This record gives sequence, structure tokens and C-alpha cells, in this order.
Amino acid sequence: MTIKCYFLLLSLLSLFAACGPKSGGETSPLTESDIQLLEEKVMRLHDSVMPQTAEVMRYKRKFQEKAELLEDTLSSQPFREAALALEQAYHLMMDWMQAYHAPDPQSALEAREAYLLDELNKVQEVVDAYTEALEQAHSLDSLP
Repeated sequence: MTIKCYFLLLSLLSLFAACGPKSGGETSPLTESDIQLLEEKVMRLHDSVMPQTAEVMRYKRKFQEKAELLEDTLSSQPFREAALALEQAYHLMMDWMQAYHAPDPQSALEAREAYLLDELNKVQEVVDAYTEALEQAHSLDSLP
């Protein structure tokens, strides 16, 4: 597992611990501060992979070119699959960014929390897609 994977795993564990139920079965009332922290977690998770977008696109182009050079031979398949995974990860990121909006501060705290928790799950899918696609790309790129 790479250092990035460990960092993401540690971040997720701390996130779940922070967002989980309070000990003793008691729950505190939801506050504006809770919502702000949750929104910051969503953005931090996004910001952790957004800088990798250039690398995703670079590998995608490289693998598409390699697949074209190999034409329709069996050896071109891994490059086509990797390019497709990278493209899908990229589009997942772009779709998420286009659809995301900060929750309306006038809406109920519970509604904002539900929205942000949903967005947290969606952006985690983006992180997972980037991580998997780039791991595949690095493995394929290291082959002779």
C-alpha cells in the first residue's frame, strides 16, 4: 500500500470517528460549527486528489498513444483499459465538481448535514477512482 493510501485510510478513519455517534449513547445538538467542519472535510478530501488531475490526463494520453501504436493487438488491451479507467476517474471528478454546491446557510442544519454526508460519499468515490486508476497506471508504466 502506498503512503497516499495510508494517508487516505487514516483520514477516513478519523472522519468516521469524528462523525460517528458520541460515546455513552448521547448525542449533542448539531451546530453551525459541525456543519462547517463537515464541509471542510469534503473539500479537504477533494483537494487531496485534485492536484493529481494533470497526472491522470498525462497517463491517459500516454496510454492512448501506446494503444494506438500497438493497434488492435492483444498487447494494446492493458493500455486501453488503463486509459479508460483514467478517463472515467477524470469525468467522475469533473461531474462531482460541477454538481457540488455549498449548502444553503438558510436551510436546516440536519438538511445541510445530510447533503454534506452524501457529498462526502461521492467525493470518496472520486478519491477511490483516482487512486485505483493511478495505481494501475503506475504499475503499467513500470513494465518494460
